[in-house]
Amino acid sequence: MILPPRDKKYTAVGLAVLLSVVAVATGFGIAGSAIIAIAGGTAATFLLVNACWLQIPFFPYDRILSAVTDGAGLVWEREGGIRIDVGGVHQSIQVYYPKVVSCGDGYRMYYRAGGKEAIIASAFSADGLAWREEPGVRIGLDNARDLKRIEGHEVVFLNGGWRMYYSGFHGQLWRIYSSRSQDGLTWSAGPLCIDAAPGDALPHVKAPSIVVDSAGFRLFFMAFSKEVIHIRTSYSGDGEVWSSVAECDGMYLDGFVVRNPCVRQMGDGLLRMYFSERECEVNPIGGRIVSAVSRDGLFWHREPGVRIGPGNAQDRHGIFSVDLLPMPVGWRIYYTGYWGWHWLELFTRFQYRWLAGHRPEMALVRSLRLRFSR
Repeated sequence: MILPPRDKKYTAVGLAVLLSVVAVATGFGIAGSAIIAIAGGTAATFLLVNACWLQIPFFPYDRILSAVTDGAGLVWEREGGIRIDVGGVHQSIQVYYPKVVSCGDGYRMYYRAGGKEAIIASAFSADGLAWREEPGVRIGLDNARDLKRIEGHEVVFLNGGWRMYYSGFHGQLWRIYSSRSQDGLTWSAGPLCIDAAPGDALPHVKAPSIVVDSAGFRLFFMAFSKEVIHIRTSYSGDGEVWSSVAECDGMYLDGFVVRNPCVRQMGDGLLRMYFSERECEVNPIGGRIVSAVSRDGLFWHREPGVRIGPGNAQDRHGIFSVDLLPMPVGWRIYYTGYWGWHWLELFTRFQYRWLAGHRPEMALVRSLRLRFSR
């Protein structure tokens, strides 16, 4: 394991502070300077040992992982290693929302990168397992109508070019926009695609997933408020003008909230939706991937069991945001795993459980959590 950039920064700051305190205490003969020197030296030694040898992060991180299936799409086997990690070209604090497409002699992954001000970046792979981050920003904040965060996207190839549908947050609401590209690297700032109706109880829309067939485009997305999340759908003949939005039903389980639909055609007109599910919107611990099937895209039959649940070192706390890539035999699924072992794990667990039980205080704690962990 390589210590992420943010941990390196805070380790350096911590060492500087500790050594300064020890130097001042001993240099000026402050009462208790021996105790201060021992405590400070011990803490500094721990930071050095962790940075050079243990390399266990202090903070929680989201990383992009993968798994494969032999064809049915129900039983998945994890693949070892991390597909896209934090740090890298964009010094990302978190990476998630993978979207993988075939291009040329390999694959390109679009994913959420950066810090609190999220952007969409890309990476290339010849085999779908070893990824090389590509320089530059695919969709950034400076070319997208003053948006504060950009993440949650879908990419399709149409009429000789690429089209991306992405989620943008301008400080008050999430909306879904579209963009075009000829080479998959340089993207235009396209028009607004999906917005909530005025007065809608679920004013935010995010995380599009699109199925393209001979008739047109079927788009699925999250519509949500602070407390409630629904999956909705809309249809378009050209991918630009969309029909009225309809509710999807049948996939919900009492006591759980759903997020991030990923819908794919599985043959014989059957659609399968993979989506993340957890017990509480503000507490992601235990997030898992489940599935449902549909013929019309509106009413869904929930499939029994869990497709992928928390399990290995990188996703021991939960899973969300998936994308499916067809393989010569079966499918590969790319997903976000969080958080893995970190020194502040007890605090991470406590803060999310506290958030779940103290709804009035969520806004303040969320803002602090975004500042220091995103």
